[in-house]
Amino acid sequence: MSAVPPITPDSRATRWLAVLLLGYALLLAWRLGDAPVHRSNEVRVDTVVRGMVATGDLLVPRLEDEVRLQKPPLYYWCATLAARIAGGAGNLPLRVPAALASLALVVIAWSWGRRLGGPRLGLLAAILVACMPGVGQFGRLGVAESLLAACCAAAMLAWEHAREGGSAGARLGFVAALAGAILAKGTPALLVVGVPVLADLLLRRRLRAALTWRNIGLLALACLPAAAWYAAVFLVVPGAWDEVVSFVMLPFGVTLPKAHGNAAHVRPFWYHAAALVGLTVPFALVLPALLRDGARSRFWRHASGLRLVALSVALPFTGFSLIPEKQDHYLLPILPAFGVLLGATILDLAAAAAKGARGLRIAAVACAILLLASFAACEWVARGALDFGWPASVALGLPGVVAATMALDAAWRARPLAFAGWLASGVFVVMLFFFGWVDPERQSMEAGVAEPAAVAHWNEVAARDRLLGGLFFAAAGPGDR
Repeated sequence: MSAVPPITPDSRATRWLAVLLLGYALLLAWRLGDAPVHRSNEVRVDTVVRGMVATGDLLVPRLEDEVRLQKPPLYYWCATLAARIAGGAGNLPLRVPAALASLALVVIAWSWGRRLGGPRLGLLAAILVACMPGVGQFGRLGVAESLLAACCAAAMLAWEHAREGGSAGARLGFVAALAGAILAKGTPALLVVGVPVLADLLLRRRLRAALTWRNIGLLALACLPAAAWYAAVFLVVPGAWDEVVSFVMLPFGVTLPKAHGNAAHVRPFWYHAAALVGLTVPFALVLPALLRDGARSRFWRHASGLRLVALSVALPFTGFSLIPEKQDHYLLPILPAFGVLLGATILDLAAAAAKGARGLRIAAVACAILLLASFAACEWVARGALDFGWPASVALGLPGVVAATMALDAAWRARPLAFAGWLASGVFVVMLFFFGWVDPERQSMEAGVAEPAAVAHWNEVAARDRLLGGLFFAAAGPGDR
């Protein structure tokens, strides 16, 4: 009889990771295709994909009769492949590539954290990323943002493996991920991946050593797929060069003739600070402790791995804050690295809490209050707008009370994984309620495809409770850009 392998911290964390990924996959899949395609950027992707499916022309994205060259075609190709596997275009195959990319972000956070701090940090980072609202929202939207984020984060993870004389596989992984990032969105990959890598080489005084013909060739190889696509488009589409240059300059506030009619989304320099908090609540409440740790360690001066993670967050965040055009989804690629930093901070808070410090307890109280407030809002909508009965309403609210209570207990006992896990379970219930009941109905109203009875009901709700109606029809979702 073969011996039963011992249960190690790594194997235990891997099992919990499998549970987390299964739960997160179910959350992403829950009514994924039910909401209508009506948000402006998702409508554009859907139109292009339907055209590719119908004509078989994968080279030139077309928005009906108009050539659309604002973005490279990788997401169009992925959604077209999903449509062909599904037997035709539709809401579900349009969004499946984004959902898979969102799952990949959780796996990347796990792998990155595990490499730097072992299974506890890996699992903690994965939990944090999985319950970030921004990751879940864009994982259910058929646009390129989650795919770009996954490719950029994978490239930085591969760089972490390759930076200290890593294997050829790590270098090729970096090339493949960077090539995917460039082919998914183009120039943002230069800021999200290129700038942190360059800064890392400068800080380690390895820039000159890295400038070998082999590395230059690998970088050229990463650019080759996108360069080949652009070259082909320039050959077959008249005026394509001017159009591409116009869209490259648009984020910098330069509106050339070919880009007229496209929104520039110029916003103040502090916009992304608020966006980062919104994309990562409730764990964004740990951010003050993270900033304190960064200051005390002089930007993780003696922890090279965490310093690279911090560079992967701070430099793209600063760059996106400095350019005039700003949108919340620009920050998606930095969220796995941000999850690793938050996880490391929570572990430090737990270690200090075991010695009597109050930092983790204070953060836990703030997170629990925010979680309970979210459940209260869900209860308000469920009772006042969705006509939930008392049994269903109690069943909805009970997990919030349990999750908040257990998270507080874990914080008082200095158990960081239990603290994050219980909070994440509560966040998952809130997201399940939002994605399953609120968002499909709200989007049906916004798209003008809701049943007349539903429209009459929501008009009645808005007339009876203006605040509740305003909450339901408040700011459009992340895809309406």
